[in-house]
Amino acid sequence: MTALGLPEPTTFTAVRFYTLLLPVPAGGSEPSYPTTPLDLASASVRANAHTHGAACACGGHLDPEHPGFDLALPHLVAELSEAERRRRVKSDTGAIIIAEGVGNFLKVRLPIRLDDGRTVVYLAWVYLKAAVIDDFVQRVRDDNLVGHRFEGLLCNAIGPWGEDVLRSPVVLGGQRINEDGSVRHSEVLESSDPLLSKVLTETWPAAFVLGDRFPHSPSD
Repeated sequence: MTALGLPEPTTFTAVRFYTLLLPVPAGGSEPSYPTTPLDLASASVRANAHTHGAACACGGHLDPEHPGFDLALPHLVAELSEAERRRRVKSDTGAIIIAEGVGNFLKVRLPIRLDDGRTVVYLAWVYLKAAVIDDFVQRVRDDNLVGHRFEGLLCNAIGPWGEDVLRSPVVLGGQRINEDGSVRHSEVLESSDPLLSKVLTETWPAAFVLGDRFPHSPSD
């Protein structure tokens, strides 16, 4: 984790989707948000980044020292047909997705500490109210994001906890902007949901969280 001086994962694997239902407030589903390229990693990290899937030609050899999982889409967006997705998604910068009648989504970091000293990072999506995501974008433009705390709802199933953490309320923290102008992922700091709070604050057995995907760190 950048804030703690730990290395940032640069390779991620994809995971399957679950069903998620989110309330979309009347009149609040689409903010006045123009298309803006908000890169969420430095240029060097983006050059080496790689999302592994079932058809990955590299054989799925991920970095066992710094495991990470990239959840490509919020579940509500992933469950749309291709035609419906083209019709509803009004903005998709890779960092933010605005989908008419569906919701406003921001990609964030969700770190989980393992009992072998590693931290697994999920790049997951949160649902934000229109006013909140408008404020986020304005803070990016004003270079005033560091330390900003804001709230949303988790929009992905996470690891072995799966659907039990869907729709959990989360508090997020804004991170600094890199020298190259890219924006670091905001981070999930806490949750009022009892289970997600435990996920965030406790240390978990690596075998439980990662299964046989990353059974051991090479330094073991």
